[in-house]
Amino acid sequence: VSLVRQIYKAGGKRPLPSITHMTGLPEEVEQELEEAKLDYDLVVLEGDYCRFVYWKETMLPVDWQAHDVAWKFLIRLIKSHRRNQPLRDGEYLEEGKQARTKEWRRKLKRALVSAEGAEQLVSELDALIVPATEAGTYKLKLRINQIWIRRYDGDSGVLEEAVDY
Repeated sequence: VSLVRQIYKAGGKRPLPSITHMTGLPEEVEQELEEAKLDYDLVVLEGDYCRFVYWKETMLPVDWQAHDVAWKFLIRLIKSHRRNQPLRDGEYLEEGKQARTKEWRRKLKRALVSAEGAEQLVSELDALIVPATEAGTYKLKLRINQIWIRRYDGDSGVLEEAVDY
């Protein structure tokens, strides 16, 4: 029986658990994530067994585990953006492999297109990933202070800012 049906049968009195609670993240991490969604346009969280991307408070329903290359491209794009540099061809996106950013960009676009029910949000976010001035480079057209990116280490229980992701 689905969670929605369970809540309906209970008279709608049970609060909906957040997606992070269902994945087993601690309440403090969940709280910080909820606050970040209110304060930032792009919110990215990676845990031991979970990956989340929120755009304007709404989770993008993408299976980021299945779209690992797209996830790595997005993370590297954010990292480059924080250094105020475009993501360039030849940067290592997978251990031991160099790739053309155009190919990785295409994989991210495919992953975003897979997000059923969030077409408008996906379209908005996708439009902010643009070619930079040099051939083979991409950048984000988003203010750095509108991005929240964290990594949760379940072993240590630490939520860390993913500066050197």
